[in-house]
Amino acid sequence: MMKSLLSIVAALLLFACAGQKKMSNSKPEDLYNQTWKLVRMNDAVVDTGRGPFLQFENSKVFGNAGCNRLSGDVTFAENGSIRFGMLVTTKMACPGLSTETEFLEVLRIADHYVVEGNRLSLIKDGKVLAELRS
Repeated sequence: MMKSLLSIVAALLLFACAGQKKMSNSKPEDLYNQTWKLVRMNDAVVDTGRGPFLQFENSKVFGNAGCNRLSGDVTFAENGSIRFGMLVTTKMACPGLSTETEFLEVLRIADHYVVEGNRLSLIKDGKVLAELRS
């Protein structure tokens, strides 16, 4: 009986953790001196040619949202926590701004990041919102 109970508890724990991205010990320095190109967003492959991308330098972020350039502040805390401040973007008129709008929303709501090799994941509540590659 005890063995069955332990098996059930173990299965429930595994199920509860499934689908959540493990928070890592990523450090802000892992992001520096790289150009991070968006390759996946909200479970869809992104094929945008030359953008969007991000570059990090100390507490600043620079990049391209797909059409418009962006820059702003970024704050890092323990356990892979990230918060993008108010981002400033240029205001060029481009066709198909839906990817840009979606990417800017991802940056607005992301609360954690994980760097694994050349892959950067932006996460909200344990769910990967965007994947970028260097």
